[in-house]
Amino acid sequence: MSRKQSGKPIKGNRKCELERKRDERAARRALAKDRKNRPPGGDDGEEFVSFSNQLQALGLKLREVPGDGNCLFRALGDQLEGHSRGHLRLRQETVQYMMAHRQDFEPFVEDDVPFTQHLSNLSQPGTFAGNDAIVAFARSQQLKVVIHQLNAPLWEINGTDKPSCRELHIAYRYGDHYDSVRKIGDNSESPAHLRIEVNRTICVNQVPHHRHATVIGWSLN
Repeated sequence: MSRKQSGKPIKGNRKCELERKRDERAARRALAKDRKNRPPGGDDGEEFVSFSNQLQALGLKLREVPGDGNCLFRALGDQLEGHSRGHLRLRQETVQYMMAHRQDFEPFVEDDVPFTQHLSNLSQPGTFAGNDAIVAFARSQQLKVVIHQLNAPLWEINGTDKPSCRELHIAYRYGDHYDSVRKIGDNSESPAHLRIEVNRTICVNQVPHHRHATVIGWSLN
């Protein structure tokens, strides 16, 4: 094999590695900026400790992602793929699903924004994504998204009727931010494989609102 031929994969791999490092640097800068911009003297530090303690009781921990407007897809990407570098792709796939299933999502667009404009805004990097995007993501990926909140029952978004579907666990914090949830000690870049089994739960498969899921008994797999 010639040097020219053998060099092609190396160049491709090097490009991917450079892109990965660039995204990681951008994520670190965004996370540092987000922490810096939190108001001094606020209760964010106390909230973080309380949330961490709540998860620790379940054998879980927070894996923070930057508050750069991409936090939802970064958190979901960390759960699904083991890292958040594919957040833009996941965003676009979610928007495409919503467009393909317009009749399911258009009635719930708020503020009298035309549906196409809503999706155009949502497709842009850094645009905050909410409940409709979570439902669309869960349905498009055929899985369940479980949302942890401080001092609140779990919210469960079902994207499929399959009982043995995959679960992704994310945390909703500050009223406008999502983080990933991992098992304590899991510092890997492997996909998260969490499952909480409940004796009774109120599931969610509608777009506009989450319902509370009361956890009575659970186990981590």
